[in-house]
Amino acid sequence: MKAGDRIGYVIPEWPGQTHLWIWREICHMREMGAPVRLFATRRASERDKARHAFASEAAGETTYLWPMNILRVIWVVLSNMVRSPMGFARCVYLAFTLPIDAKPAFVTLLPLVVPACFLANEVRRSRISHLHSHVPASSTILCMMVKRLTGVPFSQMVNANLEWWGGAMREKFREARFTTFCTEWMIDQMEREYRDIERSTYGLCRVAVDVRKWTPPPHRMPSADGTLRLLTVSRLVPSK
Repeated sequence: MKAGDRIGYVIPEWPGQTHLWIWREICHMREMGAPVRLFATRRASERDKARHAFASEAAGETTYLWPMNILRVIWVVLSNMVRSPMGFARCVYLAFTLPIDAKPAFVTLLPLVVPACFLANEVRRSRISHLHSHVPASSTILCMMVKRLTGVPFSQMVNANLEWWGGAMREKFREARFTTFCTEWMIDQMEREYRDIERSTYGLCRVAVDVRKWTPPPHRMPSADGTLRLLTVSRLVPSK
């Protein structure tokens, strides 16, 4: 990305209870002067929605791609068919050919053309020059479709083992301008399973801690031997 790029963040089911780290990243990017606009596939369910203080602010500035009424569905589809007929045809082709895990793939992918058309219109209207998908699942597929409709490139983040994301990972890696991984073992897995992916298109980007806020008090500083002990709490799944 270049200085001055307008960035669109595409996040699934936002804001969720585990999404505070995403909000923190967005805030820090804005501190550095990056214009960021938020998009989400849909609102988080009542069970999974965030209870954190940031949630109402984040939801208030987010453009949700689904659901939409029938008139908007017709408008966003027809406007893209007229403005980018070849791009629209390539989106439909992608829906029938992308090798995701769900079968038949087109049943899952063809409905994504509608929110992709909506996102493409918003990308053009806001003059967004780069999209970022925060997980390499359906939100990355939306970015792939928008790339066909508008030519705007995208990047993606991988924050769990590769089999988690529904398949077509080679295609997602190849189409993304770059991919960031939050741990080295995820990079190791990708390099074992997808040896043909160009090394310059991926790298390590750990989930950070804001040391301006999270600073140990003096009595909790490392012991005399230099050991700093940390406690983490997470779900019992392999990627954690």
